[in-house]
Amino acid sequence: MSEEFKRRIKRQREDDPPLELLPRLFDRMKRGVWFRVLPTEDTFDDICDAMNQDWEDLLPLLIDHGLLACDIRDDVKNYMFKINTWELFQTTHRETLDMRRTPVRRDGAPRVWYICLGNPDYNNPLHQEKAIKQKEFAYQEFDSSSPKDKLLARELRAKAKEILLSNATARINKAKESKEKDEARDKVLQQASDPSKFEEAIAYSLALDLEREPRLDRAGVNEIEIHKRNQVNEQERVMILFTAKLWGWQDPSLTKRKRMRIAMAACRQVAYDYGHCKTPGYTMLPKWEAEVNASIATGIKQDPLSPHHSASTSYCDKIETKHPHYLHELYRYAVNAVNDAWNTRLSEKAFMNVYERLQNVLVMIEDDKGGNAKVEENRGKHFRKLEMPDASDESDNED
Repeated sequence: MSEEFKRRIKRQREDDPPLELLPRLFDRMKRGVWFRVLPTEDTFDDICDAMNQDWEDLLPLLIDHGLLACDIRDDVKNYMFKINTWELFQTTHRETLDMRRTPVRRDGAPRVWYICLGNPDYNNPLHQEKAIKQKEFAYQEFDSSSPKDKLLARELRAKAKEILLSNATARINKAKESKEKDEARDKVLQQASDPSKFEEAIAYSLALDLEREPRLDRAGVNEIEIHKRNQVNEQERVMILFTAKLWGWQDPSLTKRKRMRIAMAACRQVAYDYGHCKTPGYTMLPKWEAEVNASIATGIKQDPLSPHHSASTSYCDKIETKHPHYLHELYRYAVNAVNDAWNTRLSEKAFMNVYERLQNVLVMIEDDKGGNAKVEENRGKHFRKLEMPDASDESDNED
C-alpha cells in the first residue's frame, strides 16, 4: 500500500462525521456481560461502571435520547426504562453494538432492566449473579480506565452541561410564556368585568368596511378571500356568540340599545374576518344561545349551531328539477292571461266603480279622524258618491 493511498484514507477518515456520543460510550462496555441500566449505591454492575463514566454526567444524555424518563412523586425522582425507545436504539445500532436487553423481577422488588452487548456469557443476569456468588465471575475484573475513557468523560461532561443548560433555558421560556398567558387571561377577565373597556373594539368593528376590495385582515397583513355566501356557518356562529359575550352582550347593567350595539359589532367583525359581504342578523344571537343551552341540558342536538338547512333545495328548484321549463311556461301563461283580461274582459265602468268605492272609503276614514270604525260599520252597504274635502279649503280654515 503506497504512502499516498494511506494519506488519502487518513484524510477520508478525518473528514467522516464522528459517531454520536452515546453509541461510543456503549461501545466501551465489555461484551458478553449483563449490566444493569439504573445504578445502585452498593453494587458495581451498572452501565456507568461498564463505561467508566459518572452517573451524573450520563443521566442527562440518556434522558435527552428518550431512553429514560423522570417521574417525580412526593418530591422523589424515579427513572423509568422506556422500552420502545430502547428498541429503536437497538435497531438503529444493531450492526455496531448488537445490544440485548432483559428485565429481572425479584420478590417484593420492582423490575430491573439489564443490557448486554453481543452474545451473553450467561443466559440471564440471575445466572451471572449466581456465578459471582460462586466466585466464577467478578465485575471488578473490567474496571480499568484508559486515556480514551478520559477523553470520553470530558466530552460527556460538556454534553451534559449543554443539555442541562438547554433544559433550564426551555423551562425559563416556558415559565415566561405561561406568565404571559396568565397576564393576558387576567387582562381579558379584567376587561370582561368592565364592558366599557371594550368600547374601542366595538366602535372599530362597527366601522369595518365590508365593501372594501381587496380586504386585508385587521392586522393589515394578509388578504381575506371574499365569498358570496350569505349564511354564517357553525364556526362563525360560535365566534359571534363568544365575541358578543366577551364584550358584555349579556351584561344586565347595560341598556337594551347598548346590548344590541354589541351584538351588531360582533356580527360585523366576524363577517369581516370570514369574508362575508353582508353583516349577519344580530337578532339571531338569543336563538343561537338558547339552542346551545338546550343541547347542554338535554344532549339531544349535538350540533346546535349548525345551519341544518344550508344545503337544502328550494321548492322552485325541486319543481324545475322534476319538471324542466314548467315554471317558465306557467309564467308565460300568467302574462298572457293578464294581457287578455286587460284587453278584452275589463271595462272602464268597472274601473270607475272601484275608484268611487275607494273614494267613499277615504271619506269615511277622514270623517272618523283616521279610524277604521266607519268603514267596518258600513261594509257591504250601497252609498251615493261622497265628495272628498278640498285640501285648499282646509288650509284656508287653518289660517
